[in-house]
Amino acid sequence: MTRPLAYFDMEIFPNYCLVAFMREDGTRQRWAATTPDGKFPGHEIVRFVKEHTLVSFNGIGFDIPLLMLVIRKEPVQVIKQAANRIIVDGLKWWNFEKEYHVKCQRPEIDHIDLMEVAPLTGSLKLYAAKCHSWSIQDLPVDPTQDLTPQQMVEIEDYCFNDLSSTRDLYHALRSQIDMRVEMSKTYGIDLRSKSDAQMAEAIITSEVAKIKKMKVERPPDLGGSSFRYKTPAWLELWDIDILDEIRQAQFLVSDKGSVILPDALQERKIEYRGRTYRMGIGGLHSSETKQIVRADEQTMLMDFDVASYYPSIVLNEQLYPFHLGEAFLTVYRGLVEKRLAAKKRAGQLKKLLPIPHQELVAVIAAVEGLKIAVNGTFGKLGSRYSALYSPDLLIQVTVTGQLALLMLIEAVNSIAGVDVVSANTDGITVHCVQSKERFVLEAVKRWEQITGYVTERVDYNAIFARDVNNYIALKCDGGVKAKGAYGKGLPLHKNPSVDICAEAAIGYVKDHRSIEETIRSCKDLRKFVKVQRVTGGAVYQDRPIGKVVRWYYSSESTDAMYYAVNKRLVAQTEGAKPLTELPFELPEDLNYDWYIGHAKSLVWDFGMDVNGEYPPVKVKKSRKKQEVTCQ
Repeated sequence: MTRPLAYFDMEIFPNYCLVAFMREDGTRQRWAATTPDGKFPGHEIVRFVKEHTLVSFNGIGFDIPLLMLVIRKEPVQVIKQAANRIIVDGLKWWNFEKEYHVKCQRPEIDHIDLMEVAPLTGSLKLYAAKCHSWSIQDLPVDPTQDLTPQQMVEIEDYCFNDLSSTRDLYHALRSQIDMRVEMSKTYGIDLRSKSDAQMAEAIITSEVAKIKKMKVERPPDLGGSSFRYKTPAWLELWDIDILDEIRQAQFLVSDKGSVILPDALQERKIEYRGRTYRMGIGGLHSSETKQIVRADEQTMLMDFDVASYYPSIVLNEQLYPFHLGEAFLTVYRGLVEKRLAAKKRAGQLKKLLPIPHQELVAVIAAVEGLKIAVNGTFGKLGSRYSALYSPDLLIQVTVTGQLALLMLIEAVNSIAGVDVVSANTDGITVHCVQSKERFVLEAVKRWEQITGYVTERVDYNAIFARDVNNYIALKCDGGVKAKGAYGKGLPLHKNPSVDICAEAAIGYVKDHRSIEETIRSCKDLRKFVKVQRVTGGAVYQDRPIGKVVRWYYSSESTDAMYYAVNKRLVAQTEGAKPLTELPFELPEDLNYDWYIGHAKSLVWDFGMDVNGEYPPVKVKKSRKKQEVTCQ
C-alpha cells in the first residue's frame, strides 16, 4: 500500500533541535527539544516515519543520519556535534554509520531525496526560486549560537517555509519521480533518489553483474596513464587537415582522473569554407556570430541531427569499458532495443480508443527512463568514482562524433552553392538553393551508409543567431526552437531571467508582433523576475537579502544589490527591487521600459534593427524527408 507523503527537514542549534514534517495538504507535525541535554520521544517519531514516505532535500547526506540519532534519543548537544561533523568536516553518510553506529538505509524508512533528482547543482533556495515558490528565505540566525524562545519560533517558521519549497520542487520533478518509480519496479533497484547518470550506472552495473554473476567493482586508479585515439576504418577527411594530428596525439589521464586534452583538441580552431569550427571535450561547435539566415522561394534551410548519436557510436563501433567487458554491450544494446520497443508500443496505444491510460503512462515512463539510462551513461564515463569509469571510451566516443560530423560537413560543403551555416555536437544546419536539395540528401544518405548513423531532418524558415548556443529557429511547421538567451531551457535547468523579453523577441521575428505589445500585455509576474545566486549573500539598501536573490526592475528604484563580503555591485541589478515574497499581482512600479529595451537588445544581438523595416519570413510547408538512392 502506498504511503502518504510527508516532506521532512531538521534544524539544529546548540540548544535547539527541530524535527519537522509537512503533509501534502499542508498540515504540520513537529517535535522539538529546547535544551542542550533535551531528548526526543523516539517511538512517536518512528511511528510517524513508518506511516509516511519521507521527501527531503539532501536527506541522505544530512537529515536521515541525524534522524537516526533522534530516534536513538541522543541529546541535542550530541546531534549538534554530529551535524557539525557533516557540515564542517564533510562526513559522508556511510562513514557516519561507522562513527555513530547507526544504520541509515533502513527498510522501515521509505525516503525520496530530491537533491540528486533535481538537474545540475544548487541549494533548495535556488530550486525554490526556479519553481517560483512564494517565499525564499535564508537562515535568519547563526547556526552556532544559542536561540532565544522568540528565535525558536522564527526558526520553526523558516523550517516550514523550506518544507513548502520542498513540496514545490517535488511537484516540479513529479514526472521524473514517477518515471523512476516505474524503472525501480522493472529493475528491482530503488532509483527514486538518483540523478540521471546515477540511475544509468545503477541499471547497467546491476544488469552486467547478473550476466557476469559477480559484483561490478570500480576500476583501478588510472591517474598518470595515457592512450591514443583509435580511428574507425570508415573515417576519412579529405580537405580538413586534422586527422593525422589526432591519431598521433597522446591523451593523458591526470592524477585526479580527468583527461588532459592534447593541443589537437584543446579549443582547436578549424577554418573551412568560410566557417570556423572548434573541437573539444563537449563536441564540435561552429563559431558564427550575429547571423540571420532565411529560406525563401529559391532557397531552403535544412537541419540534420544524428539520432542517438553517442549511443549509436558505442554500438556501431563495439565500444565498452575494459573492466566490464562485452557484457556492457549486451546490456547497453538491450536498453536501446527496449526503448525502441517501448516507443513503438506508446505509438500503438495512442491510436487506441479509448486509450488504455494506465498502460500508456507506464510505457511513456519506460521510454523516458530508458532514454536516461542510455544517454546518462556518458555522465559517468569520466568520473573516477564510478563503476562505469572509462576515460578512453569517453574520448573514443566524443572524438569519433566530432570527426564524423566533420566528414558530413565536408560532404555537404563539397556541393557548389551549399553552405553549412551551423554545427553543434550532433548535427548541422544547411542553407542551399532548392535545386541543390537532392544533392544534399544524396550526400547525407551516403554519409549514413558509410558511418551507420541515422539523421533526422527538420526544415526551417529562418534562423536568428547571436552565436551557436543562442538562437531562434523558425520551423516550417510553425514551431519554434529557441536556445540559450532566447529559450526557456528544460525545467529547472535555467534560472528565471526576465523570460518575457525572450518571448517578445520570438514574437517579433516569428509573428512581427510589437515588442512593446508583448511585454505590456503580460500579466504573469514570474516572466518578469530574474534569479541569481550570490556567493556570500547580497545586501540591498544595507539589508541582507540572502544568497539567492530574486528581483524585478522598478521604475521607482535607483538602488542596486551588492555582495555582502566586498560591497561589489551584483551585475545587472541597477534599478532592481528584491522579491523575497512573490506577490499575486504585478507591482505598480514595474519598469516596462526596461524590459522593452532589453528585449530590443536581444533582437539587436543577432543583427536586426528592431526599429527598422522588418523583412517578413515567407512561411513554407514542412517537407518530408525524401528517399534518395545512392549509386
